[in-house]
Amino acid sequence: LAIQNKLKNIQDLKAQDLSLVSTSRHGIEPEDKMVGLENEFEMMQDQLARGAKELEVVSIVGMGGIGKTTLANKIYSDPFIMSHFGIRAKATVSQEYCARYVLLRLLSSISGKIEEFHEHQDDDQLADRLQKLLKCGRYLVVIDDIWTREAWDGIKRCFPDCNNGSRILMTTRNVEVAECASSGKTPYHMRLMNFDESWSLLYEKVFVKDYFSPEFEQLGKKIALNCGGLPLALVLIAGLLFEIGNSLDEWKSVVKNVSSMVTTEVNVQCK
Repeated sequence: LAIQNKLKNIQDLKAQDLSLVSTSRHGIEPEDKMVGLENEFEMMQDQLARGAKELEVVSIVGMGGIGKTTLANKIYSDPFIMSHFGIRAKATVSQEYCARYVLLRLLSSISGKIEEFHEHQDDDQLADRLQKLLKCGRYLVVIDDIWTREAWDGIKRCFPDCNNGSRILMTTRNVEVAECASSGKTPYHMRLMNFDESWSLLYEKVFVKDYFSPEFEQLGKKIALNCGGLPLALVLIAGLLFEIGNSLDEWKSVVKNVSSMVTTEVNVQCK
């Protein structure tokens, strides 16, 4: 029953739309290593750095917990991308869109700090300031976790087309939003992790940090399989396994219960 309650707590955390980079607030190490997706990373890197001089939007679309934010963050902090784009900014939109919050986040990520005078400006002044800063060079803006076309329509006016190869990288669960924004290009649909990738991620999060007998490793492989290829589920379950330690019965309970939890999550998000 205790394990079922902990798994229920994990499911509640997932329902709060936590990204892989925000799990540290709940005592779980953030996911800073991208497992798999190397080909996808190189493809998107190429799409951002090459091509037309006109401003283009590149979209990553997929269900919650599938790793959109992790991929976008890896691209954003990649040394080649950093050298290619003289100006970089990013903001998370989330389900409840707040234009002012997004504008302030974009401005602070460009300047590296929160400018006090921005707090006293209205939204139009903030948008004007953002436009002027982005006109100073080739820019990459990451708009993470945007949910609606209305949110995109509200923020896109801030991004000038300076005909210098600037790009916007967007992540969303909504295919319609991705297709609307993606400059006529097909959005990239995130895939689920295969078993080898799932096991590699779980192994790194749990087994590298402590010694477990081979019996635990076999249970770990079953858990990796039952997580359904969702990186967020694997990271959260890894935190639970690390917490319960060398209790074989509790690991078996996780094996028994985790599959139904993930299946429910996938079914809900696919409706």
